Amino acid sequence: MILPWAVPLVISGFIWAWVFNPAFGVFSDALLKTGLITEPLNIFGDPGLAMAGVSIYTIYLCYPLVVWMLKGFFDEFPHELLDAAAIDGCSRTGALFRIVLPVAAPAVMAVAVIAFMWTWNEFLAPFLFINTDDLKPLTVGIYYFVGDEFTYWNRMSAAGVITVIPSITFFVLAQRYIVKGLTSGALKH
Repeated sequence: MILPWAVPLVISGFIWAWVFNPAFGVFSDALLKTGLITEPLNIFGDPGLAMAGVSIYTIYLCYPLVVWMLKGFFDEFPHELLDAAAIDGCSRTGALFRIVLPVAAPAVMAVAVIAFMWTWNEFLAPFLFINTDDLKPLTVGIYYFVGDEFTYWNRMSAAGVITVIPSITFFVLAQRYIVKGLTSGALKH
């Protein structure tokens, strides 16, 4: 589960680029052999698939953090609540939607904020994988304001402010859950 963190990011990026390579990648080859596609997929060159490929990679990187943070919460989840729901005649699905998710909402929101900020600020994956400049996100676009002879500080600063607005907005909307969610599951009883 910690494989994304055990392997350096650049090596991991090159492995994913190899997996999704249209000419000799494992992903296209598997789809061709099963007959699901007739020609190789160029995931990072196709405008419709490039962001999906980068999204899969960033989920791959963020998954261990999300699982690790939520594990601390669910280890401390009071199982008596589930027993009481079963006694009251609630099904397992009903207990999930009526008890587990409302109780877990602060932890899930805290993890969602952290995962969103991590993936929103991702630079390396779009920089390495996306071949078309029109598809690259703002985090990569800011990099292009640094030239060989001149740096456009005013444009870079404006783009940085624009890039931060979604993260700040998401944080402000979810801030009441963050402290409560991050501290739940932190103490042993």
